[in-house]
Amino acid sequence: MANPSLSREEMLRVMTARDAAYDGQFLVGVRTTGVYCLPSCRGRLPKPENVEFFADAESARRTGLRPCKRCRPEDLERSEEL
Repeated sequence: MANPSLSREEMLRVMTARDAAYDGQFLVGVRTTGVYCLPSCRGRLPKPENVEFFADAESARRTGLRPCKRCRPEDLERSEEL
């Protein structure tokens, strides 16, 4: 699961608002497309029932998801490592 201080409803609200202030706090996994995104991703919003939240990219990748080509969450991950 993602940031334990945020409820699923709060994370859905952040995702719907595309709030970049939450980038790095959790990732949005979309089961129907097989990708994981930043909360601020400008891609088409998924249906809430198709969404799963992750604390980090490794957790998302372990479930078989790949990084989004639009928001490029792996770039944020690399910049945080520096």
